[in-house]
Amino acid sequence: MRFKLIQLLVIVVFISGVLSAQKRPDVTAFVPNKVSVVKDLNYISYQDRKLYLDLYKPIHNTEKLATLVVIRGGGFRVGDKNGFAPLAAALANQGFATVCIEYRTSSEALYPAPILDTKFAVKWIRDNAQKYNLNKDAIGVIGASAGAHLSMMLATSGNVRALNPDDNSELYKVKASVVLEADADFLTATDDKNLIDWLGCTFEANKEKWVQASPITHIDVNTPPILFIHGADDPVVAIEQSTASVNKLIENDVYCEFISLPKVGHGFWGSKKWFDFTVKRSSLFFKEQLGVK
Repeated sequence: MRFKLIQLLVIVVFISGVLSAQKRPDVTAFVPNKVSVVKDLNYISYQDRKLYLDLYKPIHNTEKLATLVVIRGGGFRVGDKNGFAPLAAALANQGFATVCIEYRTSSEALYPAPILDTKFAVKWIRDNAQKYNLNKDAIGVIGASAGAHLSMMLATSGNVRALNPDDNSELYKVKASVVLEADADFLTATDDKNLIDWLGCTFEANKEKWVQASPITHIDVNTPPILFIHGADDPVVAIEQSTASVNKLIENDVYCEFISLPKVGHGFWGSKKWFDFTVKRSSLFFKEQLGVK
């Protein structure tokens, strides 16, 4: 059975920290000396609405870099790409290129808009691989909370035509995903007002949409490897969302890893201790799955 369970036998106190706020005045404040950043690259436009990403890369690197899409949280309602600048910069310091993206919130576009946005970010990497020395065949994605849902959707919906911008699905696929506390199965939260607002309908009005928006429903034998990290005492997204996803991945013989953080709540990546842990564990996973030495 290709499954790794890691149980951390420690007691922690959850501390809201560096990533809990979504906005940052200057992303360069979080960039290590050995990392460069190119800000505000337009990766897709919808008429007058332009979406931007920031590209982080190790300085003086000469090899084509495995590249990670970094997706912020915010309940699909709030936030910008600066909020996850520390995570994007830290992962770049581990030897990856990272693109920290913005996407449309529920106030401007409903489901599946942000899913399509993230897929255009993957396409941007492939289209610009030569220009920025990126490895278009080694693309991963990491996201937290709402961003974790989008990260999991990128991993699981590669062959779902309705969730791709066009028929060329290979342009939008990733090879590995890190999921930090994702709502994987919306059918367990059909009375959630935030989800109702984002999906634009109640469960009773359109059950098919709620199923389609749940990444767990798209898991199959073609799903790439996924690492789940989840706070065991998360009051916002129950840890069962991750364990159920792991069980389905096992059923489909897909490699996965699951890390449960005892006595930790939602947003663990916001504390210094768990931020560093997340970067190290995610980096190790991506290096193994994307073939980075």
